[in-house]
Amino acid sequence: MLFFSKTILICILCLSLCFDATGQIQTGFVAPQDTDNEIDINLNNHFFAINPSVPSKNVLVVFFPGTGGVPFVYREIIRNAAELGFHSIGLNYPNDEAVNFLCRQGTLDCHADVRLEIIDGTDRGSLVDVSRANSIENRLIKLLQYLNTERPSEDWGQFLDTGETAWTKIVVAGHSQGGGHAGILGRFRPVRRALMFAANDFSGALGMPANWISMPETTPNASTPDKFRAFSHTNDELVNFETASTISWPLFGIDRFGRLVNADDATGVLVESNSYTSTRECGNHHGCVAVDQRLVYEDGVPVYKPVWDALLENAESEVFISDVKFLRKAEVTTRPYAGQTAKRYTLQINGGGFTIGSVVRLGTVGCVVVSSSESQIVVALPAGKVGTERSRRIRVTNPDGSKSNLIYY
Repeated sequence: MLFFSKTILICILCLSLCFDATGQIQTGFVAPQDTDNEIDINLNNHFFAINPSVPSKNVLVVFFPGTGGVPFVYREIIRNAAELGFHSIGLNYPNDEAVNFLCRQGTLDCHADVRLEIIDGTDRGSLVDVSRANSIENRLIKLLQYLNTERPSEDWGQFLDTGETAWTKIVVAGHSQGGGHAGILGRFRPVRRALMFAANDFSGALGMPANWISMPETTPNASTPDKFRAFSHTNDELVNFETASTISWPLFGIDRFGRLVNADDATGVLVESNSYTSTRECGNHHGCVAVDQRLVYEDGVPVYKPVWDALLENAESEVFISDVKFLRKAEVTTRPYAGQTAKRYTLQINGGGFTIGSVVRLGTVGCVVVSSSESQIVVALPAGKVGTERSRRIRVTNPDGSKSNLIYY
């Protein structure tokens, strides 16, 4: 793909750092070699966006383009994150060949080997050749250092910790190949959130997802299930939606956090969920979920902006629920069958960021807290019967108003 314009030329001529402002959003381009002269491949510009007119969420969104793509063609989705108050980056990285194509005759470990070499620059085979300098991690670190030096008032350095990436303050997101990188980073790094657009590592020959998806125990499993979210068009030409949504997404635990929502059915705010789809006709179903030239607009706004917003909703909150377990006489037990008396059981809510005074609601009903700590709350179930699995939802709200994700139990 070749994308070139006067805008790019101007950015090249102004010391590789230029920015425009549409409304209050400031955007700019940075050449990878300006951040580290050892970077010597895939030299198209990084893109950044920030909105100083809104309160900062102090969370960074890093977006990875798809195969052969560059940040310049994903400016809308990167700018959208900035509009919401996130520091936002489109990172250019080695992405010349599709991972599923490279691994078409390989084992189910192949996808992880390829992706991890692109991410950290450690040699894991002959299919790609990415040095540490050219890796995603080094490019991101050096870009953050550069921006923090060149634009000190914006505090890009808060996303570094003693010279390394502060993953817990970072939302990783990407399209196609880039979405796969976001997903595997969630398995190997403790990210704030991992957003996968039109992405899936799946072997058609073996009829199975890659091992890093289907066997999380073989990875550090660094991010809890609530962190993973996905959006893919039902008619995607390159990523089979059925295998992604019915096989791979549940392996991340995505289905525990709300039903699959068709964004086309929404009127106003989308139903909160960790997975979305669309059946809207858009010409190129694989690209129209994120790529600028493929987007559909209504009244000058991308039709999928509500999905982008929903995937980032509440990402600044450090309060989260990872899973829920039933207790009987203070011991973890199997889920009781629907219709049993609820008073025999309590619920153990596992997660993080809970405080004294945290309020737990099952739907709209408040619960009596039996015990609590920063990572676990036990509540008494309201009077009544146990419902069917995943028919009821839980949310924790802290006294300062910060709230967790929803989880269905």
